Order: sequence, then structure tokens, then C-alpha cells
Amino acid sequence: MRHPLWGPEVSYHRSSDEGLPFVDFIIKHRLNIWNDPNSDPTFHTSRVQTWIDVTVASAVLDFAAHTWHVTTRTLSDHNYLKYNLGELDVTERVPRYT
Repeated sequence: MRHPLWGPEVSYHRSSDEGLPFVDFIIKHRLNIWNDPNSDPTFHTSRVQTWIDVTVASAVLDFAAHTWHVTTRTLSDHNYLKYNLGELDVTERVPRYT
């Protein structure tokens, strides 16, 4: 499943790989795509690389500060999608006991 919203456009894929039904679902449910179309591929083998793994979130989660990136150092053909939710600069809170 491919679409320029979450990966680069390619001209060699089958038309059945189009992600249009998924895009319709995302729009209908007002979801946001966290993928970076310029990221490393989410899936790769020696013959192909694709951006088939997609991270979506509701508007409520999208208001939280987040980071998203692809980690390519895996032992699998699927790369890890790493993301964080919450404040970017969180200091550890140590409880004070009196």
C-alpha cells in the first residue's frame, strides 16, 4: 500500500498497491499521519524498499508533542517505527516526602 502522504512516489508499483481506501478512512475519521515521506523505508529487502507501515493518530494525540522516525538497525525486513508522546523536555519529578 503506497501513497505520497507517507512515502515517496514511485512509478513502478502495481495500481492495486494504491493506498486510496486507507486515505479515505484516514480522512473520514479525521486522523493524522505521522510518517515522514522523506524518511528511510519502513520495509526493505535486497530487491525492494517500500514505505508500507503507517502511523496514524487522532487529533487528541496529535496535539501532544511527538517525534517519529524509522530505525533501520533491526534484524527484520521491517524497520522499527519509533515515536514518543508527551512533552519533549520532560524533567524527572522526584516526590518530596516531609
